Amino acid sequence: MLWSGTMENSPTPLYDCHASCAQDPATCNPLIALASGLGACGEVKCTRLLRQMLDLLPMGAWVLNGHGALLYGNPQGCRQLPAAGLGDPQPVGVPVPVAYWRKSGETVGREEWSYIRSLSDGEAHLADQIRIEYPDDRSEYIESSALPARDEAGAVQAILVVNQDISERVATEEALRSLAETDMLTGANTRRKFFHLLELEIERHARYARALSAIIFDTDHFKRVNDEHGHLVGDDVLTELGRLLAANIRKTDHFCRLGGEEFVVLLPETALDEAVASAEKLRALIEQSPMPVIGHITCSFGVSQFTPGESGSAFLRRLDQTMYQAKQGGRNRVAFQ
Repeated sequence: MLWSGTMENSPTPLYDCHASCAQDPATCNPLIALASGLGACGEVKCTRLLRQMLDLLPMGAWVLNGHGALLYGNPQGCRQLPAAGLGDPQPVGVPVPVAYWRKSGETVGREEWSYIRSLSDGEAHLADQIRIEYPDDRSEYIESSALPARDEAGAVQAILVVNQDISERVATEEALRSLAETDMLTGANTRRKFFHLLELEIERHARYARALSAIIFDTDHFKRVNDEHGHLVGDDVLTELGRLLAANIRKTDHFCRLGGEEFVVLLPETALDEAVASAEKLRALIEQSPMPVIGHITCSFGVSQFTPGESGSAFLRRLDQTMYQAKQGGRNRVAFQ
C-alpha cells in the first residue's frame, strides 16, 4: 500500500491494494509487485502508481526481475537500454549507443553494469560514472546505480536501476579542470599539470621499459622585451610562441609552461638522439619565425633522457642544468646530456 500525508497528520491510503493485490498489504513492496508481473492481474493499483512515478523522473529508470529480465524502462531509460545490452535486439547494421567508463575511457562490459553486479551479490551499487555515446553524435554522462529489492527470505526479487544525468556537472568540472591545468596565455599545460604528466610517464617508462626524454627551453633576453616594449607585447610573444610550439610537436608529446618564459616538452618513447634532433628543429623554427612587434627571438634548449630509478624532481634539475649550459655557451643553441 502506498501512502500520502505528513508526519503531523495521520496518513491516508493513496491506493488501497486490498481488492486486487496478491501480497499482504502490510508488507507490499510495489517494486517486487511490478517485478512479479502482478500488474497484469487486475491492474494492481500500487504498480500502476509506481509506473506513473517512474515515468515522471528526470532520469533513466529500469526495473528488472530477480533473473535479470527487463520489465520496464521509463522514457529516458529506454534511450539508454541498448548501451547496457538491454531491450529489444537492434537490427543488424543499425548502430547502437556505446557505454564507456568516465575515468578510464574503456568500454563498459555488459557484466560490469551495476544491475548485473546487484543480481550476482544482492548488494546496492551506487554512482558508477559512465559516458554514453549515441549514433547521432550526442553523448551524455550518467551515474548508474542499482538497488535490489528482497523478499522476506532475503532473495533478490527485483532490481531498480536509476541513471542520473550528470552531463552538466561533468562539463562544469571539466571547465574548472581546464582552468587549473591549461595556461590561458600560451595554451600549454600548467606547471601543476606537468608534474602530473611527468609522474604518469615515469610510471609508463618503468612498466614498459620505453625511453623517455624531455626538452626544456626559455627565451633569450626576455626581460629586455618586457622592459623595452611592455608586458602586453611580452604576453603576445609568449602567446605566439605557444601557438608555434603546439603546431610543431607530436600529438603524443606534452607541452608545458613551467613559469615565466620557461617551457618544457615531454617526449614519451623518445631516445636522447631523437630528442636532440627535435630540439634543434624547434630552435631553428623559433629563430626564423617573426614575433609580434619585436621581430625575431631566440631560445636556449636543454635536452636529457630519463634515467631508470631517477625521481621526477632530479630529472627536472638535470634538465635545468643542461639548459644553463646552453646559455653559458652563447645562447640560441641546444645542449644535452
